[in-house]
Amino acid sequence: MVMEDEFVVPEQSFLISGGKLIPLPSDEPHHMPVPVASVDTRRLLRLDTVMFLTGLFRTTLWRMEREGRFPRCRKIGKHTVAWRESEVQAWLAKR
Repeated sequence: MVMEDEFVVPEQSFLISGGKLIPLPSDEPHHMPVPVASVDTRRLLRLDTVMFLTGLFRTTLWRMEREGRFPRCRKIGKHTVAWRESEVQAWLAKR
């Protein structure tokens, strides 16, 4: 059963944010768009995806994070960080 706010586009996945469709980068393994109301709090977003969703550059994200104006990232590997999708979506909603 497909709900009103869910749909699948085989070649491209989208995220629904504030009633707008945001195409997700194809390098992330997304299978279906996730409506904001049902964001999985365990899902992590890598830097490229966060930059794409927010429209911010890497240095701006780090600066805003240091200043407490953006959610904190989590270290998921030796040289890899990620953000909780729910925290990024909440930040986008407040913006």
